Amino acid sequence: MVLIPWTAKGQDFKISGNWTGILTDTFNKSLNSYPVILQVKAIGNSATGVFRIEKNGNFYQYVVNGDFSNLKDFSLQSASKPSSFCKGCATFPFQFSFKYDDSSGYVIGGFTSEDPDLIGKTLVMEKDPTTYELGKTLLFDPYFAKRFAYNIRMGISSKERRKQELKTFQFEPIYFAYDRYELDSSYHNYLKRVAKVVLGHSDLRIKITGNTDGDGSDAYNIHLSEQRAKVIQAYLKQCGVSVDRIVIEYVGETNPIDRNDNEQGKQRNRRVEICFI
Repeated sequence: MVLIPWTAKGQDFKISGNWTGILTDTFNKSLNSYPVILQVKAIGNSATGVFRIEKNGNFYQYVVNGDFSNLKDFSLQSASKPSSFCKGCATFPFQFSFKYDDSSGYVIGGFTSEDPDLIGKTLVMEKDPTTYELGKTLLFDPYFAKRFAYNIRMGISSKERRKQELKTFQFEPIYFAYDRYELDSSYHNYLKRVAKVVLGHSDLRIKITGNTDGDGSDAYNIHLSEQRAKVIQAYLKQCGVSVDRIVIEYVGETNPIDRNDNEQGKQRNRRVEICFI
């Protein structure tokens, strides 16, 4: 997993609520991942709740309990018998570690069970504001686990963290050498952060605008600004952003942000600008 740091305020962290996620194998994406939900409440230095596993069209759930001295790192143990399960479904008690990762906003912990489908799995969960009723109907569609596992593999943060990342994201111009459109490697990390934000929001797209300085003909500069925009588009595609989520425009020398009668101003005008739409 690739996780990009983001510092959370420890005093804002709360255990109580719904945590949804998957039991997965972080080293082998071809293996199945299974949806889980933890409904938990913290009272004093103890946490109690219900943990539910859905797999192969069935489910089972157990009451879980655990004491903690550290809100972000403790263990929960299931009862010896399930509180609810599908008829004919094999059930297995378990224990797991609740380890909150500040950098990603996920709980990432070990999971111990004799369930043959879950041996060696890692638990990954995020806080979920959705209201869930733990009845006999399956809560998660067949694609939930695949989507969740994909986000983990792509280094996409939890829902809460993604909202904050989008809100605080700062755009930077990408500058180019005179009469060139090659992307300098110093901008790779920035563009990876752009891609990470977009991949974390299905309704978000990227707008790329290519610009030039005032040297050369209008037609030449339109073409050069197009090449600059397209090289950024190509790199974002390498980062996993589909082309249909990228809008490009190229305006040549028509939108300068500085004067074109000195080298410093020209350098600032040789740029690509990015925004979310």
